[in-house]
Formats: sequence, structure tokens, C-alpha cells
Amino acid sequence: AMDKYRLNDDQRRHLVRGIFQSAMNKWYHSYCWYRQKNAEFQEKSRQWRFEAVAMGAANRKNWPPMPELPPPSPNEILKVDTERVLKSITTMLLGTHGQVKEPQQR
Repeated sequence: AMDKYRLNDDQRRHLVRGIFQSAMNKWYHSYCWYRQKNAEFQEKSRQWRFEAVAMGAANRKNWPPMPELPPPSPNEILKVDTERVLKSITTMLLGTHGQVKEPQQR
């Protein structure tokens, strides 16, 4: 009775694989951006330390401002687009005819 309102194993695996792949792609793009920003921060920090040491501790008030901290590491893989998941589940359950599909024998 309730099985017609559930995804079968293949549909569930397909949906989870798609969600995971999408999250991995988003994470990878965010990670590349993060690495770039982190490298920029490292270079700016190196330059800042060089200037601060050259001025000496006695001239601390004249030091340039510290560079802005890099962004936190990405966590895109933990984010789930619930609207998209619900829409995908509904579409899979309704099939192409707009009616709830009969359960498949397992």
C-alpha cells in the first residue's frame, strides 16, 4: 500500500548519486577558489611580515595593516538543495504520466 509512495532501490541510488556528484562539483569549484585566496593571503602575509620586520618593533604604529584573513575552507558538500531533492523525488514517483506509479516487485 505505502510502497507506491516510495522510490525503488535503483531510483534511490540514482538520486543519491546525482546529489553527491552535484555537491562534489560545487565543493571542488569552491575549493579551487579557496586555494587561490589562501595563496594570495600567504603572499600578502609574507610581504607584510617583511615590511614589519624592516620597520622594527619600535615603529609598530607605522606598520601597514595586516592582510585580510582568507575565507574559511569550503563545506559545499554538506549543503543539500532540498527543493531540488523533493522535486526529483516527486518527478520519479509520478513518472511521465503524472500519476503515482504502482510498486515494482522486489
